[in-house]
Amino acid sequence: FKNKRQDFVIIEKWLLNTTKSAASELVITLEPTGVYHEALMYFLHEQGFNIILANPGKAKKYADALNIIHKTDKSDATMLAHYGCAK
Repeated sequence: FKNKRQDFVIIEKWLLNTTKSAASELVITLEPTGVYHEALMYFLHEQGFNIILANPGKAKKYADALNIIHKTDKSDATMLAHYGCAK
C-alpha cells in the first residue's frame, strides 16, 4: 500500500473484509514514524476504528519482554498487535 488517501480506502476495505467486523470493533495499533503515520491514523479514526498510538520506547520494552530478538516488519507487526491487545 502507498501512504496516499486512495490507498487508505483500500486498507479500510481490506481490514473490514478480512476480519468480518465493524470498524468500531477493531483496534489498530500504530507506532509513530515521523509524520508518516498521521494521515492513516486520522483517516482510520474518522472511519470509526479504535486507534492506539504506541510509545516507541514502551513498545521496544514490550518486544524485549516477549524476547523478540530479530526486528523485522513481520515481528514488529505481530508485537504491535499483541501490544494493542494488552492495552
